[in-house]
Amino acid sequence: MTPSRILYLGGPTALSTTTARLRGFEQALAARKIPLDPALVRTGAFGRQWGYEQTLRALDDGLDFTAIFAANDIVAAGVYAALRDRGLSVPGDISVVGYDDVPVATELQPALTTVRVPLEELGRAAVRAGLAGQDKNADPFAHQQPLVTLGTVVVVRESVGPPRS
Repeated sequence: MTPSRILYLGGPTALSTTTARLRGFEQALAARKIPLDPALVRTGAFGRQWGYEQTLRALDDGLDFTAIFAANDIVAAGVYAALRDRGLSVPGDISVVGYDDVPVATELQPALTTVRVPLEELGRAAVRAGLAGQDKNADPFAHQQPLVTLGTVVVVRESVGPPRS
């Protein structure tokens, strides 16, 4: 396998979270001067079954990759199952990274390296925006609510290792 070849499994293209996560993936590759291979970018769903099926399809297609970035932890759970069913180990054969840091990330074996989204702060921001929109005297078309951007943190666990040579 070639070092630094990463399969990206993202969600539905109509969602802003999908486009933002894919853009971040592309920027990270570019910053490291790793060429983006369009054959290694797959979008479609945020479910476990989709992650499972896409991982099997990528393996069946003979794609050369050393890692998988799943655009959420549930997709990553499907990735784990597909790799296990093919006799591959995480991270011995293929490293896996997820996104969101939901409880399943620590339940997977080995524990999943993931990007933590501050879900409590996200909830607070959503409630604040909802309450701000309840002013009955305000013109609902007068202005848009400002975009709120929250920081994320990579939580390194056991699902990432050096690429096989």
